[in-house]
Amino acid sequence: MAFEGILYAAKTQRSVRFVFLVAFLLLALGLLFPLSSQERLFLFFAVALLLFAEFVNTAMELAVDLASASYHPLAKGAKDVSAAAAFFAAVVVIVVAYVTLFGFLAPFLRRVIVGVQHLPPLVPLAVLVLVGFLALLMARLQGEASSARGMVSGRAVVAFALGTLLTLLTESPLVMLSSYALAALITPFPEDPHRRLQVLLGGTAGVSGSVLVFQVFR
Repeated sequence: MAFEGILYAAKTQRSVRFVFLVAFLLLALGLLFPLSSQERLFLFFAVALLLFAEFVNTAMELAVDLASASYHPLAKGAKDVSAAAAFFAAVVVIVVAYVTLFGFLAPFLRRVIVGVQHLPPLVPLAVLVLVGFLALLMARLQGEASSARGMVSGRAVVAFALGTLLTLLTESPLVMLSSYALAALITPFPEDPHRRLQVLLGGTAGVSGSVLVFQVFR
């Protein structure tokens, strides 16, 4: 029964699949980095809290949808409260992950930022050309030969371009994580493969374009 519930939530709820991915990454980092036993315990319980809250939120939404087919203020209130619980758990995970993992991640991320800053300008330019070629090719295959813009998400371009520029200008790992997390939040990753490709191409174009601009005008 419990295992079936986990499978059902993972198959039908995109938010649950995302939480599973986050949980896996955090636990893997917790095992990879030399954390103390107490730090690993805090990280484990934070991840468990996040999973528990997401399962409760999903169960509440399903129960409310079953009991109330039409709009009702109490049904909306129940969904909002369960969503607030999931949000609170996410905040706890962010705080615990920052306290336990950021000190180990920061030196690596700083080296990545410096390495990107010193890339030859031809590298981001080549990536932009490749993105444009793929957009044109997919537009052709999709019957959208009149324009390749339909194959690139404008929101993803802007969000990841701004995140990359902020990262390169500040050289801060914390700004990097925050900027890309915000970019991912405001750029939905849809189920449709066509729309997913738009987001991936748009994000790649935004990052590459910002790197090229930074290198040209620094």
